Amino acid sequence: VENAEVIATFTNRGGRLKSWRLKHFADEKGEPVELVSHEFGDAQPMPFSLRVPDSSATSTLNSALYAISGQPLSEGPISSPADLRFEYKDSAGLSVSKRFRFEPTSYIVSFGAVVNVGDQSIVPAIEWGPGLGVVDSATGRYAVKPRGLFTPAASVKDVKRLAAADVAKQTNYQGDFLFAGVDDHYFMSAALQSGPSTISFKDLTIPPPAGSTTPPRELMSYTLEPTKLEPPIRFYVGPKAFDTLYAIDPNLTNAVDFGFFRIIVAPLLRTLNSINGVIGNYGW
Repeated sequence: VENAEVIATFTNRGGRLKSWRLKHFADEKGEPVELVSHEFGDAQPMPFSLRVPDSSATSTLNSALYAISGQPLSEGPISSPADLRFEYKDSAGLSVSKRFRFEPTSYIVSFGAVVNVGDQSIVPAIEWGPGLGVVDSATGRYAVKPRGLFTPAASVKDVKRLAAADVAKQTNYQGDFLFAGVDDHYFMSAALQSGPSTISFKDLTIPPPAGSTTPPRELMSYTLEPTKLEPPIRFYVGPKAFDTLYAIDPNLTNAVDFGFFRIIVAPLLRTLNSINGVIGNYGW
């Protein structure tokens, strides 16, 4: 699925997200930045994997071949909202329907799922897996490594940012979140207004090659356990660009860590971006 901002690739094995590339942000090779990590292979879940209490059913949900339906998707960017549905059903009484909706110009995908085991309807947990991307989005002493991120809907300025040491002390958090997910220096993946939910984080480390002096690479995965998936939950997977976040929800700009001087820095940033947008030069 391609829109003006993103090229997304899904697999019908489990109805999961394989790739989420940002068209207007380039990696060190000049290719669109990839926000789905591939380093762990099958050892870690792909985004939009589902988890239910029954481990056997969970395995089937994420490995079975799904039928695909929905609005036909043509080559090239979509020009109107597009829906994509993955469905699976077996003779053991397990059935699942996963629904994705895309807008023509957005980093947001809406996701809903219905899982039934026999006559029982189950609200599954949504696993994102390790994030963000296949390379660090920034290097250097002050670069922010992937970390957990959430803020309560009732206190939108109370943003919690969880490094590996914080996750080691506590992995699960409950609440009604304005947004919850993971971020790094420039990008984030987060569920928006998920309602009463539990979010859990897991720190992952990729050791450097033998004999290398490069420090280990740190990643953070998250799992969202909502109390319901109707209406579908919106996921933002994109840059922490102030104006982009502001257009979605002014409170979502709190995901950008301006520190104590936010009241000065945020307006200054918007002013500088406006000047640069007109004359192509921040220096003025």
